[in-house]
Amino acid sequence: MSNIRTACLMRGMTQTQLAEDVGCTPQQINALVTGARNPGPKQLPLLADALRVSAAYLRGDPQTLAVYDWETGEADACPIMAEETIGRYGCFYIVEHPVTGPLAVILSAGTQFTPRDWQGPQPMSTEEIPETAWVDARGRDALMLDGLPRVMP
Repeated sequence: MSNIRTACLMRGMTQTQLAEDVGCTPQQINALVTGARNPGPKQLPLLADALRVSAAYLRGDPQTLAVYDWETGEADACPIMAEETIGRYGCFYIVEHPVTGPLAVILSAGTQFTPRDWQGPQPMSTEEIPETAWVDARGRDALMLDGLPRVMP
């Protein structure tokens, strides 16, 4: 369950904080992280909720999202760590990119948006979207309208 460790790092959460959130001991979380034991059917959803990731990601069998890198012209199938629907606009994802680690991606009306800076701090929730500079899949700066990125006219 090394994905628990990755999700804790992504969320800035210690294993002790996670243990408090799910109602168990730090030793139990450590046993999950090291693979000494697996979470039960009641514990897995609690862990996923506390870490704001999918249960599939924690189990090690997440869906993937093709993320296009406009600088290299290549796409990578990245495991989806978390996803959140943004009303009628689209979907916000946190994916595990093989080079950069956690990466925010927005899909809206067939357009993929990523933060301009893939190496910098990533928005971890929809509330942080307006605080980020976004680009489309061609590397063009996105226009922000109502706090969400749009394709430049």
